[in-house]
This record gives sequence, structure tokens and C-alpha cells, in this order.
Amino acid sequence: AALALAEDIVYTVPDDVRILDFLGAPCWMTDYSPDDTRFVWANTAGLQTWGKKDLENLKATDIRGQTSAVKATQSHLHGKVQVRGETYRDRRTMYPLGKATTFDVIWRPIQVRERSGSDFLKPRTVCLVVASTVDKNNEGHKQAIRSHEMLRHSPVLSMLFAATGDLISLNLSARLHYHGRENDTEADTNDFSLSTMLSTCWKNEELGSIEAKILAMRPGDAPVTYERKKTWVGSDNDPDVWRLIKIIPTIDPITGDDAVLIN
Repeated sequence: AALALAEDIVYTVPDDVRILDFLGAPCWMTDYSPDDTRFVWANTAGLQTWGKKDLENLKATDIRGQTSAVKATQSHLHGKVQVRGETYRDRRTMYPLGKATTFDVIWRPIQVRERSGSDFLKPRTVCLVVASTVDKNNEGHKQAIRSHEMLRHSPVLSMLFAATGDLISLNLSARLHYHGRENDTEADTNDFSLSTMLSTCWKNEELGSIEAKILAMRPGDAPVTYERKKTWVGSDNDPDVWRLIKIIPTIDPITGDDAVLIN
């Protein structure tokens, strides 16, 4: 990174960040505060990406969420990065210049102060966004992008768990089903595990044995399918809901470690 992101450093924009103009990758700063959602700054490559001739033109762009999905995403980034000071990574398709462009994106917290005439505005934390364009001419990348988008919108609940039972990833349908919103938080991820998922279809006295059986599976083992009735907490008058659950031993393609895919 060209800049140290220590919490006690406050960067004056644009004076202290001009070095980022030498980066080939587009980067920009965004404030996702609900009452002031806007672009703060961008390097030369970032301006080119968004088709803006200068910073004033960029900062005049209205990026406030017009749909519930965009508003939820901006709220998620504000809470995770600007409020809790976490770094967030994701693959996103954006539409600069009206054309779909897929990026691998990193959002990092950075403290800045902006000039206002001869004075400075109060320092605050914003998002430093670094985007790497995914090469769509690469056949492997094409397949990965399309698979990612297809899985996001599949009605099947798909979850990948580590061999420890910890959650690695889940698709949009699973996030909406278990968390009731598109963007899961760090707390959601920490609280949700293989045991949590299994508890919706197995009773407490059965959980230990079925979880141990699943976690003992290794890549190459045959997939196992269960048909289970959803367990309800509280009333005995809840409707009968049956789930077809397929357990597939596999690996985490990022780390190469053993994992379990559940659909």
C-alpha cells in the first residue's frame, strides 16, 4: 500500500494522497454516511474509470442509493468499514460510463480532512476503495464471474463450511433466509456455523452425532443426501416443512483446505 493506514494518521485531501495518482489501479474515497453519501476523492485512474474530468466533477456525482438493495449495501459498508474500522473485500459489478465492469474490490478505513477554502473540515473516517478490473477476456474469469452471479440469484441455499464447522461463505439466498438481509455482518458470520444450520433440521440430541459425521467427510467421499423436517421452536402447530439437504465434501478453492458444501 502506498499509504500507511494507522488509526492515528489523518490525511489531508487531496494534498497528502497525490502519490496514489501513480498507481495504475483505480482507487477512490467514498463517504457512505447516511446523511452525506458521496465521493470524496479519486486518483487519476479512478477518475478515468468513472469518466470524470476532474475531482469537482466526480464529487458532484449523486451516488445516494435509489433502491433498497443499493441503500442496504451502502449501509453495510458504512457500518463495517467506517464505523467498525474493518477491511472488506468482495467482487462487484459496477456500471461506470453505463457499461458493466467487474472488479475485485477492497474497502479500507482511512481518516481524512478536506479543505474548505482556507480552513479544514473536521477529520472523519471514510472508505478508501481499491478496485482491480477482472479480465473478462480470460475464459476462466468469464466462467467465474457468471458462476458467481448465477449462484447469487439461485433459490437454493448454498453454504460452504470449513472442516472445523466454521462458515466460509454462503450465497445470497442463504443470507436472506438465515439473516433476513443481503449483507451479513461480522457478527452474523461469527454466530453462524454448521451446527447452527443443522439445528434447523435436527433435534438437540441428534446434533452432535450428525455434525461429527459430516465433519469426518473428506474430498472424494460420496455426497450424502438427507430429507429432513424443519424443526420449529415453540408452537406445536407450525406447518410441516421438509428440506432436501445435500452434503458434498470438497475443498476451499482459496486455501485448499478440506471443506463441506451444503445445498
